[in-house]
Amino acid sequence: MATDPFVLDNDPPPVVSAPVAAQQTAGSIRVTYTLADFNRNNAGLAVRWSSDNGLNFRAATAGPGGDGTLGLQTSPQGVPHVYVWLPT
Repeated sequence: MATDPFVLDNDPPPVVSAPVAAQQTAGSIRVTYTLADFNRNNAGLAVRWSSDNGLNFRAATAGPGGDGTLGLQTSPQGVPHVYVWLPT
């Protein structure tokens, strides 16, 4: 049985850079970051945190006022975004 050749053209993954966290007054933490993708594809985030130097991770709980985690805009140069985390 013969098969036709095909091209597998995978996009490079998006890149998150320069995450910076700052405490907010209501107990939430505002994390600013830049999200870049060469092909300008929208992206999503899975935000996790660790209290034991990276041995175990837990899902972060999003608070009000951030950009969320789905359908985030990108560009080759990067688009600034904000994630608001409610530490538990």
